[in-house]
Amino acid sequence: MADMDKMAKDRLGPLLARLGLGLVVVYHAYGRITHGGGSAWHFSMPPTAQLLYCWAELFAGLFVILGMHCRIACGVLILLTGLSIWLDYSANPLAQPISRLEAPWLFYCLLLTVLLVGAGEWALTIGMARGKSKPRPPSQSGIRAA
Repeated sequence: MADMDKMAKDRLGPLLARLGLGLVVVYHAYGRITHGGGSAWHFSMPPTAQLLYCWAELFAGLFVILGMHCRIACGVLILLTGLSIWLDYSANPLAQPISRLEAPWLFYCLLLTVLLVGAGEWALTIGMARGKSKPRPPSQSGIRAA
């Protein structure tokens, strides 16, 4: 039973959180990219900023799905969602009706969870450390035991 708990905590939990978050982000970014190539989805943002925003969102979502630089990708997504809140709810985001806040708060909680937990063991980590170091043999410091 302990093996199942370890697998759920170290592998399945982070994988499902990453896949859920990443798929929502990629789907959302794809919807923005289909509006004029990504430069015509927001009424007050300059077209170049819109383009950078939606492509950064798409690549961050893909990195989250794959587990590559997952925490960095989540940091980028936090910055992007903060910008989105600032642009869309410029006065007070908490003054909105609760029905408009449910989905964003759920998204932010999942985003922060993946940021804190990390990619987990089932992640694509080409040439990167997985977060668990291998035990090293004791170093030879030149002092010999008698």
